[in-house]
Amino acid sequence: MNELLQLMSGVWAISEEGLHSLMRRVRPGAQGSDSPAMLSFTEPERSDGLVPRQDYGRVAVLEVYGTLVKRTRWSWSGIASYENIRASLDAAMADSGVDAVVLDIDSPGGNVDGCKELADHVFSLRERKPIYALANGTMTSGAQYLGAATGNVYASSPTVRVGSIGVLALHTDWSKWNDMLGISPTWLHSGRFKVMGNPDEPLSEEASRYLQGNLDHTYNIFLADVARYLGLDPARSADWADGRVLDAEAGLELGLVKGIMTRQELIASIQEEAMTKTAAQLRNDYPEAVQEIVNSVEAKAKADAERQNGEAVAAATAQGRDEVMTMVGAVLGDAAKDRLEPLMAAGVTPEQLVAIGYTPEQTEAKAGDEDARAAILDQLKAQDPAGVKAGADPASISAEQKLQARIDRIGGLKI
Repeated sequence: MNELLQLMSGVWAISEEGLHSLMRRVRPGAQGSDSPAMLSFTEPERSDGLVPRQDYGRVAVLEVYGTLVKRTRWSWSGIASYENIRASLDAAMADSGVDAVVLDIDSPGGNVDGCKELADHVFSLRERKPIYALANGTMTSGAQYLGAATGNVYASSPTVRVGSIGVLALHTDWSKWNDMLGISPTWLHSGRFKVMGNPDEPLSEEASRYLQGNLDHTYNIFLADVARYLGLDPARSADWADGRVLDAEAGLELGLVKGIMTRQELIASIQEEAMTKTAAQLRNDYPEAVQEIVNSVEAKAKADAERQNGEAVAAATAQGRDEVMTMVGAVLGDAAKDRLEPLMAAGVTPEQLVAIGYTPEQTEAKAGDEDARAAILDQLKAQDPAGVKAGADPASISAEQKLQARIDRIGGLKI
């Protein structure tokens, strides 16, 4: 009971709706009882005092669900403690098998006590490993404080609720209830402000100003930290820190959220980013080994290109040889073609045949062969009257010119 009373009497960084929901569970008459109804106590879900964790490859997801409190000796239904969240985060950060951590948050916020300490701790860990926050339902007030500390806040859908940056405290005047019970509490104290705001008397103006001053101071710390975590302009805090509960799209416009994606999409994005960073880190840590790999890949690519070029040249040479032999058959006859074909297949050029004075025996010409041969030559020359000139740039010689050159070389053979 003492733990519950301390919980309820503190300053809250929680949405108004979240506090009302919690108060309905503990005020007199709740759940059909005339006595204060305790939060439902259950045995701890984990004996190690850690929040639930799921690993996706090298990404650890910590599930932060429920109202946030500093610590608790029990596993309260709908409660998550800063103490357990910190222990879980530290374990994930120390795990060599984890490259990044996601805080999957569904919480309206909670106690101010312990919130800043955990948020600053999260902020201090950002340089060691990437930390992300996923607003997965509700991430308001103290939960927004905690998520902002990661510097990487995402929302699982456009309807997720974020924001509600501010603090509140509840004063309940029990004096009339005491009268009904015939109780007259007396608070003995030293120090003018020691018992200001006690629940057994109406709240005076002086007590109200005193308590409001404390709230304003806490709010300014809250505001400054969120601005620092997310790189927001404190001068424009009226836009993003006025206590409003915002949907994720409005939070995105104001800078409280970096993007909207599902849990699975966020994990996939983190994994892809981690692979890119790993490659960059390898280049930085092992430049010689990486360069050796690059050189090996480039050498293989060059060898493949040369092989492909060689195959292309061989194919072109074979095609050219076929074209020459076709012209030989048309101009000199099939017998000459049959004699030249083995030499051409061996790589002997027409110039080499002329140089050695090679004269293929010509078969008996048929009637009209001379006229047909002359007509073929005239037709081929008519396609390129200029022919192939000495000193021409090989790259500028057309296929027709090359063909004409072959015919001219063939024509130079002695018949």
